[in-house]
Amino acid sequence: MTDDDHDLHRKPLPVSETTRRALTEPLRVERDHPNAWGDHEVVVINEVDDEVREHVVNLDALQCDCGDFVYRKRDEGKRCKHLIRALLVERYVELPWWVSVEQVANGLQADLGVTDDE
Repeated sequence: MTDDDHDLHRKPLPVSETTRRALTEPLRVERDHPNAWGDHEVVVINEVDDEVREHVVNLDALQCDCGDFVYRKRDEGKRCKHLIRALLVERYVELPWWVSVEQVANGLQADLGVTDDE
């Protein structure tokens, strides 16, 4: 990984609908999932109603296998909600200054070790 790659990992999160969804939706990041191959991959699980979707995120390559990333974000150099959530949980990026902790999903609060009491 080059210095430029490290800079991309640390790029601040933009104020966007995608970032909002990454912060507020009930997404779960699993490091030890069978579909995560190696230390550079995690699986982000999205449970909505009775539907469960799993997406593999490669943290080194800044890629996700979800349709949003594959069809739109990849060519624009943007991040999908799964990639943003994984980068937050794995501490590649910090919770943006403009985000109030009480706005963040409970699961993400636990992953980051923050509560709305702080």
